[in-house]
Amino acid sequence: MINKKYTISTDLQKYIYETYFNQVFKIALSITQDISLSEEICQETFITCFQKYYQFKDPLKMGPWLSTITLNIARSMLKKKSKIIPMALEEIAEKNNVEYNTPESIYQTYELQEELLYVVGKLSIELQEVVILKYYHDLEITEIAEMIGVPDGTVKSRLFRARKKLKEIIDKSETLLSLKLREG
Repeated sequence: MINKKYTISTDLQKYIYETYFNQVFKIALSITQDISLSEEICQETFITCFQKYYQFKDPLKMGPWLSTITLNIARSMLKKKSKIIPMALEEIAEKNNVEYNTPESIYQTYELQEELLYVVGKLSIELQEVVILKYYHDLEITEIAEMIGVPDGTVKSRLFRARKKLKEIIDKSETLLSLKLREG
């Protein structure tokens, strides 16, 4: 039996879904790099949101709340699959002002993205999370801390360890990425 006290209107469900779907999907995709798994995570996120909406207290924090739910569901599903692949950096060229006008620059950008994807994938799940949220989603330390449920200092520490580990991995390899980073 459904308790009417804890149900939300269809209109409110539709509004929440339409407003936050892209945010939820991007987070799921950046963590899983799998469209069908990301869609499944989105579905589970909104089901959880609608079921637990009565516990939610601050409508102004709907985005962070949904992001936290998304992260938790993605973690859970990935633990089941024991596989995590972070999202490729689609905007890496824009952020680094790489030109798209030559076939060589296009290919080089693609290779850098693939190599960076591979290197980030070598990190632990905890380190991948903070790297993805910080550098792929441009979130602040406090936002990341709130989303993953740890103190700000823990996020800073994980980012420091992630950067150190990434540098070690890149320094050990003679890839295009390591050569490009050493140049610039």
